Amino acid sequence: MCLKLQQGITKNCMVKTVKTQRTYKDTNSKFFLIMCIVMVISISAMGMLLTARSVSNMKTMAWNYMESVATSAATLIDGDELKQITEEDTPTLDKETGARIADGSERCTKIEQILIKIRDSQKDFFIPYIYITRLENGKQVFVIDPDIDSPGEYGEEVVFTPSQPIAWAGSSKVDEEPYADEWGTYYTAWSPIKDSQGRVVGLVGVDFEATQITNEIKNSMIIIIGSTLTLLALSIVFFVLYSNRMKKRMQVLGNEINGLSDNLKTMFDEIEGIDNSGASNTQEKPQERDLVNYVHDKTITMTQRLRAHTAYMEQLANIDYLTKVGNTRAYSKEKEKIQEDINNGKADFAIVLCDINELKKCNDNYGHECGDRLISSAAEVLKKTFMSSNIYRIGGDEFAVIIPEASERTINLKFELMDIEIEKVNDYGGMSTPLAIAKGFAIFDASKDKKFKDVFVRADQNMYANKNKYHEKHDTIE
Repeated sequence: MCLKLQQGITKNCMVKTVKTQRTYKDTNSKFFLIMCIVMVISISAMGMLLTARSVSNMKTMAWNYMESVATSAATLIDGDELKQITEEDTPTLDKETGARIADGSERCTKIEQILIKIRDSQKDFFIPYIYITRLENGKQVFVIDPDIDSPGEYGEEVVFTPSQPIAWAGSSKVDEEPYADEWGTYYTAWSPIKDSQGRVVGLVGVDFEATQITNEIKNSMIIIIGSTLTLLALSIVFFVLYSNRMKKRMQVLGNEINGLSDNLKTMFDEIEGIDNSGASNTQEKPQERDLVNYVHDKTITMTQRLRAHTAYMEQLANIDYLTKVGNTRAYSKEKEKIQEDINNGKADFAIVLCDINELKKCNDNYGHECGDRLISSAAEVLKKTFMSSNIYRIGGDEFAVIIPEASERTINLKFELMDIEIEKVNDYGGMSTPLAIAKGFAIFDASKDKKFKDVFVRADQNMYANKNKYHEKHDTIE
């Protein structure tokens, strides 16, 4: 009787143990399946977000670069000379092939050389075409195209793009969408050429092959997507390994508790981590905890790396490639922020505008590398002078400095320090052309300034007054 009772209890315990073990294994499998699904969705969403942000930043960097190339070319071209160019000044083209068979006038050739130097000096992107257009009889037409094989013919109408009206209004702009013509498919950067009176007399057009720009963006996408997929695959592998380890462990524990009906609940509490007194649990749980920590740490490390990459690209999108100060994109953001402060009655700032004197003379006499050194030296002077203030390159040789809570006395002291730094550059910098910077400032006045532009205009007028004094003193014309 006792034997039968004992056999019945043992059999009943074994059935209960198998059922409980199967239930626990099913619950555990569902748990890990849910965890894997959540992980896949989370990492995929993060990857999509980081990819979108990285692509946006890459596009912004490319657009800023294209705009800076067009702006640099427009800055170096004399608008008064451009107005004098006629069809007789331009090169002679073969009527059948369209190729150049004879060069144009000296005036035209001089402008062509500037365009060629700008085109050939670019290392990050290949520039297939760079040219100058202007308005004639209400149409925008080619005026100067230094290309040898297939130049745009003088008077030939230019394909209209949405950025052209913005450039004719006085601001550099890059087409958001590529356009196609008989020469290929391109993104074009447009920048205005101004005469001595400040009027726009023509546009510099710089074509960039659309495939080259899109390939740069695709390469960035591949890096981000590849990193995200690697992180996703690695996480899934570790979750699967951990799940399999837990299943094997539960099989061992299930075999050990066969026939033990009186402490079945206690044993399952130990499996679930409620009771950690068992020797086997003491050996196994540290390994489980290490595996989970490894997956967690690995995920955190790669996530931080992806975020750092995105933050780095965001930073590059706001920095001028030559001078390493803020670019026009960063300057526009700062203007919007200050305008909000003006609207809310919280503004307190001053604007300093600087312009390099005789940069064109330096480029003409010593080449564009000399001009770039002059621009870089000017930027370094501004960094040493204004320290933590916001410094931006807003044109080819133009800089803006925004100083919070500044007084006239403070800025005049800064100008004295700037003159000392300029002397150091000229004494020890080995410059072919002495560095000279025209400067002017204006302080926000809440009683009369309603817009950021009001302060900017006064600073610009003071800067040009200072520039005129320089030219009168040195008997030069710019």
